[in-house]
Amino acid sequence: MALPAVPRGRAGISRQVPVDWCPNDGRWPREQVEGTDRHCWRCGARVEKRELEQWYLRTTKYADELLDFTGLEWPEPIRIMQTNWIGRSEGAEVVFATGAGLPGAQRGAIGTGARWLSSWRVRTSCLH
Repeated sequence: MALPAVPRGRAGISRQVPVDWCPNDGRWPREQVEGTDRHCWRCGARVEKRELEQWYLRTTKYADELLDFTGLEWPEPIRIMQTNWIGRSEGAEVVFATGAGLPGAQRGAIGTGARWLSSWRVRTSCLH
């Protein structure tokens, strides 16, 4: 897929990834693969893994621009869906010291055996 009107790197990235492919339909049934034996929900054919180019859009990089609804008369449920799809959130990365780690020590400032667990949290008040 070519995106000539979009500056390079602005739209997103593409890469080859394995996807479920229905050889009978000649299409990618996405998440609608049924059963543990992996059959297409449309025709019942057994799906196979195939490498296809997929685009990953950089919606979070341009979230502020994409969430500007100025001049758009969209219904509120549509605005909410758009906001949730873009996935912009504010929060904090919380880093926990585990094992030989010491509370308050800087990352890498303690001896061997230290392990760090980091988590992105929108609401740090929910940490227990």
